Amino acid sequence: MTLFKWDRGLDYEDIKGKLTRELDLLRSKKPLYEKDKVKYTYLLLGLIQLRNGCRVGEAIEGLLKFIRIQEQEVYVKVEKRKDNAMRKLILPMEISTKDLELVKDIVLRWKKKPCRRVANNVASWYLRNLGINTHSLRYAYISYLGKKQYPAQIIASITGHKKLDMILGYTQSKIAEDVLRREK
Repeated sequence: MTLFKWDRGLDYEDIKGKLTRELDLLRSKKPLYEKDKVKYTYLLLGLIQLRNGCRVGEAIEGLLKFIRIQEQEVYVKVEKRKDNAMRKLILPMEISTKDLELVKDIVLRWKKKPCRRVANNVASWYLRNLGINTHSLRYAYISYLGKKQYPAQIIASITGHKKLDMILGYTQSKIAEDVLRREK
């Protein structure tokens, strides 16, 4: 049991492996139907979210930019911030330019839809198909960085948190849970 309703206690390496394996299955499938391409796109979004500790809407904006400007690093607007802060997203090494090309038509169609609607579709797909909340991908990365003992200020800067309270509370509770498990 965790303190946060969205935290499914995902292990960063485990979920990264799971998403990558799912992606590899699709890469080997011929032909890829529209439904497969949507799944492919959702898996790419999950990897972007996981690798960057970002929200699903930020991952969507990032994927659009990765496709459009063909760079390995892009800046996106931090959601839930009124100060128009931007944050950097890094294209995960598991995602190739071929992957981006394959999902380009799906992603470009999204430009005509409200981001929140697309984000809700992605979140619903993850819950229905993988049993996880997309926000837990964000916190799997935060936990991963916390376990590697990065300072909360650095984690907050990476993830776009304006205040340290959430990062401190979350990482401290995760570390406390780990200590309890180890000290039997």
